[in-house]
Amino acid sequence: MKVLMLHPGMGFRHSRVFPPLGAMGIARYLAENGCEVRVADLTAAPIDDAVTRLLDAEVPDIVGLTVLIGDVAKRALEASQVIRRISPRTRIAWGGPLVSTDPAWAASLPCVDAAFRGDGERQLLDWLRDGAPRRLSVSEAVQEPRVEQAFAGLHDLQRQYILPAKWSPELRIDSVFVASSRGCPGQCPFCYLRTHSPGRIRTSPEAVLVDQLTRVAEWLSVRGFYFLDDAFTGDRARTRAFCEELIRRDCNFRWFCDTRIEDLVPDALPLLWMAGARSFYIGVESGSERIRRLLKKTMPICALKDRLSLILRMGFSAKLSIVVGWPEEDRTDMDQSLELADTFPEAQLDVYRFCPLPGTPLGEQILRAMSTADRANVRFWNWESLPRNFSNAPDEHVDMVQNALIARKNERLRRAIGEIRQAAGPQSRMR
Repeated sequence: MKVLMLHPGMGFRHSRVFPPLGAMGIARYLAENGCEVRVADLTAAPIDDAVTRLLDAEVPDIVGLTVLIGDVAKRALEASQVIRRISPRTRIAWGGPLVSTDPAWAASLPCVDAAFRGDGERQLLDWLRDGAPRRLSVSEAVQEPRVEQAFAGLHDLQRQYILPAKWSPELRIDSVFVASSRGCPGQCPFCYLRTHSPGRIRTSPEAVLVDQLTRVAEWLSVRGFYFLDDAFTGDRARTRAFCEELIRRDCNFRWFCDTRIEDLVPDALPLLWMAGARSFYIGVESGSERIRRLLKKTMPICALKDRLSLILRMGFSAKLSIVVGWPEEDRTDMDQSLELADTFPEAQLDVYRFCPLPGTPLGEQILRAMSTADRANVRFWNWESLPRNFSNAPDEHVDMVQNALIARKNERLRRAIGEIRQAAGPQSRMR
């Protein structure tokens, strides 16, 4: 069978857009098992025109789409409708975070023939071998391929995703997105991982990972890596072994990863530095002790501040993810998030407004109180521009705090980019 793995993407492109590693990983796995597979990334492309051109070139037997909440869900639905209109015989399969938390909705759509929860490599292959029957909703497979199999070889497809140093304030050198694990040990009630892989993390062995990074560095002439793993340091023993392997091989890489601040224990920080870690993306979510308890964050805010101060004093940089508009959040809670951001002016920021994700504990709590019309549209809302307010604070206060945080985010990013542009020489210096 001919398979097209389609990444709907956002309707715009910038230099920090993540590559479709999920679609690429599944494509590699299917190809290794005898399938004829293509990958298409439709980020920033008009869906109707782009899908029509793809089908004009070659009509696939199967199209697989990775679906997230928000604009990606809108574009996935539009792409599926176009495919059904142009090629009614083509089977359409959906997977990804939104499908994992809300498979019944995906399976109910007339333009979707199969919905897969969780990791999709083995499920999709088994479905193809069964003849890709229509109207099939598939639950999570019992046994998925090892993570090193899922990721093996996919990074050689990434030449278009090399990031210029001037747009990489975390590392300040040419860098590329990579992934090495799936899952998260956290129990955040707003996250899809809590629903379909609670507390479970699957990792690629450290020696295999370093082999892959070395090949990518040679292929793409980069020395920097941004790990997109949901919690790269979630397995502390594996993190230590990875750092020791990098040091043993004298790789001289620089890397940036998403992590939980609980996993950045003081004793591990010197080893992380020696192994090339330079920046961390940390989901602090709120500066309020009360709201952080609601979100199942275990580290008290005073300990978080002490840990973050230590991280920054040691020379690491950090980007803090802060969300406003949490359920039960009031003015004081939001002001504490703003105070946290101001306590660490050297940290970069990501700012979002709470959006209820179907299938998650916190999302379902909100959805039960929604109107039928809102429940129907919630899958197309997003964390960046949601106009709704689910907190206990007035709309004007939520807007004020969010806009103040965004202003700080933009100013800090401008400052970092300005520093990079002033760096001597044609290539930014490795720190």
